[in-house]
Amino acid sequence: MKKILYTKFSRERREQFQIMTRITEENGVRRVWKLPLRESGRTHLMNLYENYARLQNMYQDPRIEICPCSLTKTEQEIKLEFPYIEGESLEERISHHGKENRFQEMKRDYQLLFDIISSVGEQETFHATDEFYQVFGTPHLPEGLKAAKCSNIDMIPGNLLMDGQKIWVVDYEWVFPFPVPLNFIYARSVFLQEAACALEEEERRELYSIAGIRPEEVLIYYHMEVCFQNYAAGNGENKLNNIQEKLHRRSYPISLWEKEKIFYPLLLEQTAPVKRELYYADSAEQEMHTSIDIEQADPDGMLCLSITGEGAVIKIRSLEGEKNGMREPLAFSHNAELEIIDDYYFLKQPRITFQNQGYQKIYLEYLIYFRGSQITAQFVGFIRQDKQMKDQLEEMRSLYTQSIQREEALKQEKNRISEEKKLLEEELERMRQRKVVRMADAVHRVLKKE
Repeated sequence: MKKILYTKFSRERREQFQIMTRITEENGVRRVWKLPLRESGRTHLMNLYENYARLQNMYQDPRIEICPCSLTKTEQEIKLEFPYIEGESLEERISHHGKENRFQEMKRDYQLLFDIISSVGEQETFHATDEFYQVFGTPHLPEGLKAAKCSNIDMIPGNLLMDGQKIWVVDYEWVFPFPVPLNFIYARSVFLQEAACALEEEERRELYSIAGIRPEEVLIYYHMEVCFQNYAAGNGENKLNNIQEKLHRRSYPISLWEKEKIFYPLLLEQTAPVKRELYYADSAEQEMHTSIDIEQADPDGMLCLSITGEGAVIKIRSLEGEKNGMREPLAFSHNAELEIIDDYYFLKQPRITFQNQGYQKIYLEYLIYFRGSQITAQFVGFIRQDKQMKDQLEEMRSLYTQSIQREEALKQEKNRISEEKKLLEEELERMRQRKVVRMADAVHRVLKKE
């Protein structure tokens, strides 16, 4: 019997890139499957299958092995099957080095990664194509960068698995048939790795220097990554898109773009009579106790607070306005899908709207439990399903109670009838006795006369 051990849905992407990854086990054999979530995703899955052939002779490093895949295609469905490779991923090993503060070991693993990436054959000096601009924007790249005619940008630590003999490339979803700088492929493996992002700036520079990447180039490659995420996710919920949302307002040094430090933007806008931005701030903390000066706002206009840039579950502890040194709670409306006491479940960017009444400041206290529309939608679904099940259970309990009550009433009625029957029988017996006595007296009188 086939057992499902793991399932992942990539729904944060554009529809044509949305796939499902599943691990199954049957008769002790594990397999990995990839299927499109939508009909429009069949082409993407076909491209993934063709990537296997493209990568067969791409890397000159003899340790590299491309995980094979087979295609099953019918009019009804299309799916890819991969063997399940046992081993330790480079991601796991680098993460372990980070936890143990072993930077030199981490650096050696990144040297290994760069050696693999730079072992591609048919290298040439990079030149941009129209297809490159479509995916990665128009970056101002240094001259003389190396690239291959076919580019696998999926060479991140999580996609490399080591079994003690071979280094397996187990995922190769994003392979492009045009040149992409090898330095970019290596750079994204650094700023998409949690342990590497948590390093001190000087140590991160050492990792970038393995590929000869200068600090000013990192910003260029990061912008390319944002463009790629836009290409893959569109208006989805990828965390890199969240960073990109605020680039039009602020410039951030690369030291702030650490995966450990997820930003929670807070934006106050005036929505009437003229929409304009009044306040913008970033926090790396999930819990905020903040005051916002709004003296420049329309004294009787509508104001709108946007907490973070995506759907979220937020506890709004208080929203108060201050006027002439006095603070008072503010009534507000919101776009939350669900409200439970002071917990709000937002499927879209949280928006809290309230009326200004000449306040000089507002005070806001809140706690962000989770971010991500997909996660929040699941929470809302679970809560509603739980409520529905509780309502059904309560209805069943009510029906059961009513049934017990009816049964008890019937039992009492049966007892009452039985008691009445017994009384009637006793009365009947008494009547019979009286009749027998009267008949006996009548017979006795007759006999006496004779």
